[in-house]
Amino acid sequence: MAKSNRGSRSRGEITQSVDQRKGEYEEKTDALKHDAEDVGTEREAIEGMEGLGTIEGMEAVTESLREAEATSQREFADDGGLLEQSQREGQELEGELDERAESTDKDLREISEARGEVHSDAAAGPIERAEAQTREDIEFLRGEEERGRESREKAEQEHEQLKQIVHGKGS
Repeated sequence: MAKSNRGSRSRGEITQSVDQRKGEYEEKTDALKHDAEDVGTEREAIEGMEGLGTIEGMEAVTESLREAEATSQREFADDGGLLEQSQREGQELEGELDERAESTDKDLREISEARGEVHSDAAAGPIERAEAQTREDIEFLRGEEERGRESREKAEQEHEQLKQIVHGKGS
């Protein structure tokens, strides 16, 4: 008797999960880019001041701009934390897809073994189709796992580059 497919997910659901994760990475990376731009703008404003006003006025302006920069850096850190959380969830999804592919590979071995033991040529045809469908499933799962990993790694790389911009200059 066939086992229940309660734990199975449709290809559409899997693709949707990978696409959703990719969209989250892009959204959170865009927020980080805006935070980094804000930090750069605030630094440029501080560096670009001529300072010919009063001491009190310059101190107040500089303090306000530094406060704005610190706020933007905190927002960058907060948004970075959200991206990192999303990436951890993405790694969990990649792990799930890997487990599914490994399990399906075991199923393929069982099906192949059954095909080798079947005596009827009439029964061998459907079993061969089952093998082909199972191989297709494995390929799909591996492809989605790869797509998810590539999206996550791209977001990680962009995050590291933005960290260098925010923390590598004047902080």
